[in-house]
Amino acid sequence: MSESQVDLSVIRGDWYYHMGYVTNAMNRTLDRAQRLWSEVAAEAGDEEVGQQLEAQCAMWAALTSDLDDKGAVRTGDQAFLDFIAACRSTKDSCDALETALGAGGSSSIYDSTLEQFTEACRQARGICDDLEMMREQRPDG
Repeated sequence: MSESQVDLSVIRGDWYYHMGYVTNAMNRTLDRAQRLWSEVAAEAGDEEVGQQLEAQCAMWAALTSDLDDKGAVRTGDQAFLDFIAACRSTKDSCDALETALGAGGSSSIYDSTLEQFTEACRQARGICDDLEMMREQRPDG
């Protein structure tokens, strides 16, 4: 069966649609991380991780409250780059938290929630790769 070729320029051409998708993914991921952190924070006892998450959420809220005229996050601002750096800075502290508490023999429910929390932090860092790509491909600079 013969099929016509897909015109990738049409797919890639809708930058605002894709940016909306990435923005929604970050919104949902940070919401999930906050919810999970609230469940494990008391037992974790690591204020640094909570402060890092709080800073990320505040930065993201500021970015999403000041959208451009077409409703997209402003990718050219320093605040955008600072947010990405803040997300990436959580790697060591989240990994250390998971390692330290995972070895402590905590309850299985706690272990599962902590694992989900650290996975949400990993996902946020992964979405930052998409945000950087969107920044590089922004049609209007």
